[in-house]
Amino acid sequence: DTWRIVNQVELHLAGTLSETRQLSDALDRLDRLVIDLVALSGMAMEGTTRGQGWRFLDLGRRIERAVFACDLLRTTLAGNDPEGSLEVALEVADSAITYRSRYLATLQRAAVLDLLLTDRTNPRAVAFQVVAVLEHVAHLPRPAAQALATPEERVAVGIDSALRLADPEELAAGDHLGPFLDRLVADFNALSDVLTRDYLSHLGPERTGA
Repeated sequence: DTWRIVNQVELHLAGTLSETRQLSDALDRLDRLVIDLVALSGMAMEGTTRGQGWRFLDLGRRIERAVFACDLLRTTLAGNDPEGSLEVALEVADSAITYRSRYLATLQRAAVLDLLLTDRTNPRAVAFQVVAVLEHVAHLPRPAAQALATPEERVAVGIDSALRLADPEELAAGDHLGPFLDRLVADFNALSDVLTRDYLSHLGPERTGA
């Protein structure tokens, strides 16, 4: 089943690149690709045994989604927001219906940031990804004698603390949003580097001296 979906993705992608002549055709083919990719993601998440391999797979997925969400918010909300940028952020994050049902008001930057950045219950929010990351890193293997927090735990807790302390109203009103998102992305990249170094690299630590 997974291979059938992968082959279908390849066929639709090849058709999108070679046969698209108009914007409407491109959008239709991209919609099909999105459906294929969602199916592939569902197969991977539902059919993978919940071992350490799955844990690393989902860790990468959560970090990638968090970085994408930060980039989306930086593009649409940081700086001088072009007209319609709030709608774009909600639509791309698949959160427009949630926003309307929760806030029942006109679009506001602070409310959009609350939903897409600091909301721990919204599957598309940055904070939601961090909750999953914290759970994963807490269950990664560690030396039996190690009682202190691991490097990846320290980085993840630092990201979580920054989001818990973030004030959407303050970020929406000032010029702090861009730098704040940049720091988050840098921290997520650092977390990825630490995980790669400690668990996924086959190179041992560098030795000096004779």
